[in-house]
Amino acid sequence: MRLNLLIVFVSTFLTLLFLELFLVLIDFGRPHLSRWDMDGGVRHFESQSGYYIKEAKQLITINSQGIRVPNDKKNYQYDLNKSNDTFRILIFGDSMAEGLQVTFYERFSHIMEIELNNCKYKPKDKIEIINFALSGTGQARQFEMQQGFAKKYETDIILAIFHSNDPRNNYSKLEPGVFYPYWTLENGNIVIDTSFRTNEIFLKKLKYSNLRMKIVNQFRVLQLLTQGYEVYLKKKRIKGQKKYYKEMYGDSIPYWLTSDWNDAWEIFIAGFKMWADKLDKDNIPLYVSSSYFDKEYIPDSYWEENFGNKKKNFDDMMKFESDRGGYTYIPVWSYMGKRPAEIREHFSIHSHEQRSVLTGKRVKEVGEDLSENEYVKNSTGHYNLIGHREWGKKMAEELCNIWKEQKLNWEN
Repeated sequence: MRLNLLIVFVSTFLTLLFLELFLVLIDFGRPHLSRWDMDGGVRHFESQSGYYIKEAKQLITINSQGIRVPNDKKNYQYDLNKSNDTFRILIFGDSMAEGLQVTFYERFSHIMEIELNNCKYKPKDKIEIINFALSGTGQARQFEMQQGFAKKYETDIILAIFHSNDPRNNYSKLEPGVFYPYWTLENGNIVIDTSFRTNEIFLKKLKYSNLRMKIVNQFRVLQLLTQGYEVYLKKKRIKGQKKYYKEMYGDSIPYWLTSDWNDAWEIFIAGFKMWADKLDKDNIPLYVSSSYFDKEYIPDSYWEENFGNKKKNFDDMMKFESDRGGYTYIPVWSYMGKRPAEIREHFSIHSHEQRSVLTGKRVKEVGEDLSENEYVKNSTGHYNLIGHREWGKKMAEELCNIWKEQKLNWEN
């Protein structure tokens, strides 16, 4: 009996060992790239490297500080205190700004850094950008991340990047049942709800789920076994969210046409002012911009109250709000969003300009048909390398123009 058990144990061990070595040999890696965290509920998992495979196949490397770095510089560290000749920008945003679909060097933030270093009006000799963007986060979580673990990084500017779905992320009524900080509005002022930090389930996740994910990240076999389960959990979460919206609003009315969205919108607008006021105490300016924002998400009641019958223009709206909110808006919406659909299509991950999943070459160059490609089918409209390049250049151009105006004002 004992001999049989020993044979089974040894056989199982050797099978798993050979499978582990095989997965290492073929460069299979699906580690958890984010973990539970006390500040914003979630953050990047430190010292991890693995593949993102949902819309493109990209190797992602997170350094020991929990910041994405180039794959060829996995040990790179950002100094907490910047040098006197460096002007530093910290970026916060969601999946659009995180850019898992492209390489580190193709991300808008890296393109922006290169372009800004060539700006003749740059405030200092060197411009450095650290990108803290994380998928699925809204401003409520990003604010806590910035005020928490990211606050130790000395900076000159905080740049908050938002997207169309962000107002939903901040408001518990539109995105319930998750372990996030939320915002509510009382008498026009933001009230921050961080009660998740004392939630017993969250505290267990913080302790045990993080430990489980850490163990899984050490073994390719465990990553293979848990991959299907992670997909199942995500589908279950999405299905539950759709069911919740259906029960709340029925089949005929999308949530962004409800009174709850109007409330979320007011919170979204007031949140930037609160963030700017908070940073002002540390003498750090808040800059705000958008990856893209569908103007249909702007509530009609809000628009009519502030702009009357004028045609909806997102840049005009944000300029108006930034002037009275005490922050600076970088206008890129007109460039990235108002272009004809046939042009804007090439900015998205499903464009034929996207890199081939198999060859790494641009699809256009090899003539590959992506119509049935699984990554294209799973696309949710994130930017590809062309979108990031155009976005980064435009962001740098507009920020350089802002610095130019500031310099002229100082001289006068």
